[in-house]
Amino acid sequence: MKCRVGAGAWIIFLIGVAGCGSSQEPELQKISALGEVDHVSDVEYAYLLDKLENGQGEERPVAAWALGGSGRPEVVQKLVEALEDDNYYVRLNACGALGQYKGEEVQAALIRALDDAEIQVRAAALRALSRPEFRSAAAAIGEIIDSGNETLRPLAVQALSEMATVENLAMFQRLTADRDADVRSMAVFTLGKLRDSRAIPRLVELLEDEAWEVRANAAQALGMIGDPSARPYLEKLPDDIDQHGEVRTAAELALEKLPD
Repeated sequence: MKCRVGAGAWIIFLIGVAGCGSSQEPELQKISALGEVDHVSDVEYAYLLDKLENGQGEERPVAAWALGGSGRPEVVQKLVEALEDDNYYVRLNACGALGQYKGEEVQAALIRALDDAEIQVRAAALRALSRPEFRSAAAAIGEIIDSGNETLRPLAVQALSEMATVENLAMFQRLTADRDADVRSMAVFTLGKLRDSRAIPRLVELLEDEAWEVRANAAQALGMIGDPSARPYLEKLPDDIDQHGEVRTAAELALEKLPD
């Protein structure tokens, strides 16, 4: 049986080491198995809720994870309440579980989790919000970027990238000047996803960024936009400007996408 990936690093570790046919304790094995199915019965659902509220040791965090795949919208309220739990691992996996559901209540709860005392819970909330359905959470995610937290900022940019629209083109152009190369790289990739020709001048400039990942993404983004005006810059890049293999390859692939 293939293990289902959980929301938090701890639960991934727990299931990867103790689950899927190993010597895991019977109750944990049962909870983990229910987390791998697409839908649970009424009896199984009641069992998972009981383990979330009254389980011992690792049972409660694993139950929070498993409830994410229960396929039952009524679980949302229970998972929202779990975000206030004293157990860090319960909160961590409740974030990931909520990320499998939609709706304003889910979004509002995940935004609140961005203020959790534990950075890993905040990171899990960012990952859970990384969906187009949560586009209206962009402002709250933008505050994470502006906060200066070096761990969370790349995750926040990635979350915004997943929900990006041409309306926030200017924001991503601004982020291409960020001090963090990971942030610049993700912002550049997003500009390619948006396929807006207004980004071309900035992307051409970024072909000379100090980080090769940014240069490669800039070349790729120009190919994604597909405007032939980028051809002269990409044609001279492989031989005359950049000696990094990944960048040269990105430029060559981008050129193949441009119309003659």
